[in-house]
Amino acid sequence: MITPLKIASNSVHTSIVDRHIQIAASPRQQLLSGVHLTSTARSVWLFPDSSSASTSTIFGYPWPEMAFTFAALCYLIALIAIAFCIFFAIFTVISIDELRTEYRNPIEQCRNLNQLILPEYGLHVVFTVLFVFSVQMGAVIWNLPLLAYHIHRYMNRPVMSGPGIYDPTSIMNQDQLSKAYREGWIKLGFYLISFFYYLYALIYTLVTSS
Repeated sequence: MITPLKIASNSVHTSIVDRHIQIAASPRQQLLSGVHLTSTARSVWLFPDSSSASTSTIFGYPWPEMAFTFAALCYLIALIAIAFCIFFAIFTVISIDELRTEYRNPIEQCRNLNQLILPEYGLHVVFTVLFVFSVQMGAVIWNLPLLAYHIHRYMNRPVMSGPGIYDPTSIMNQDQLSKAYREGWIKLGFYLISFFYYLYALIYTLVTSS
């Protein structure tokens, strides 16, 4: 027969056991709750509006999902094209400098330089038109002066039988050499600045278009 005294002792024993279990589990619960709070605080600190933004996890950290848009594609194409333009500008500066020091034959040097004119101008026109189609007006305004100069330079080139702007019969004039040398350095600086501008714009477009 179960007496009230036995029932009371059993309930007391059960409460003591439950208390020991809670005490034993509390450090682990505190650790887990601390990790959860730390992760939440880190997420809020990195992305304050993470509830409304679409995010993914990279190495345990939340990052916004990136969308590869047409504008991002245009900047990527411009990066590749501008790398070739940088090479063309460096080659032009070196070639003109060799003409200034009379190390090379002007006929051969002009032939090598003229082979790069149409590819350089064509690449510049292509990614400028792409910027127009993708409504990247900052990049369009940035490229318009050089585009206008290229058109003016080619329309006012010397009388030549083939494509190009460098005439071997007049390139050895001091004013022509100085103009071509200065033009090469200015275009090299423009292309270098454009490279880093397009790289920044590509990353910015990928992040903000998520």
